[in-house]
Amino acid sequence: MIVLWIILAILALLVLLILFGSAKVHIVCREKLRIAVSVLGIRFTLISDKEKKEKPKKELETCHNPDKVLKKELKRQMKAAKKAEKKRLKALKKAEKKKALAASGKRATPNLKENLEMILALLKKLYAETRGNIKIRFRRMHIYVGSNDAAKTAILYGVIVQSVSYILNLVEEKFTHVKRRDGDVTVEPDYTSAQCSADIDLICTVKIRRAISMALSMLLAYNRERGIAYKKAALRERENRGKTA
Repeated sequence: MIVLWIILAILALLVLLILFGSAKVHIVCREKLRIAVSVLGIRFTLISDKEKKEKPKKELETCHNPDKVLKKELKRQMKAAKKAEKKRLKALKKAEKKKALAASGKRATPNLKENLEMILALLKKLYAETRGNIKIRFRRMHIYVGSNDAAKTAILYGVIVQSVSYILNLVEEKFTHVKRRDGDVTVEPDYTSAQCSADIDLICTVKIRRAISMALSMLLAYNRERGIAYKKAALRERENRGKTA
């Protein structure tokens, strides 16, 4: 009985976390881009700004057992070659099946126009689903404008100031509120530097229940739009056969 109550308590906690918890995407861009995601307190990095340390290559002369290393490397290469060949044959078989299906007239393949129409419809759906549901918090966005010429720097500074202001106003008006304090977003000319630089730190937050709902809605929309694209392709094929007949 105690074990049952513990399981129910854990399930209730998970439900509460899903209903009221949130997922965060932390984006930092200084010299390099870093993107980290946090879901229910679990944080993992998608893109790291840390430089990868190259492991020093082992030279054959310093190896205690060169024959063993060589045998291991040959085995790895053979395994990689078999995997690549298997992948190639699978792709070839899939392409032949797709070609045969299209030739039989059972299911026409959407062309570029029909695929673009499907993508456009999905983007509109994504905009409608995410509008107002993603919160953006600018912790810091400092842009420094510089060039080789002072006059060019001044012109570029004016263009960037207007562009940043226009983009922020457009996002707040058409998409979601951008939370920021005075001084968090600045654009400054830098006459001592020959190039532009930026220091950006922002967090995008979405409720987990909304994220699940959006994912399911987008999945249903994809299946629907994909079906419409194939129907358009089949209609096009019938029209083409009618013209050639």
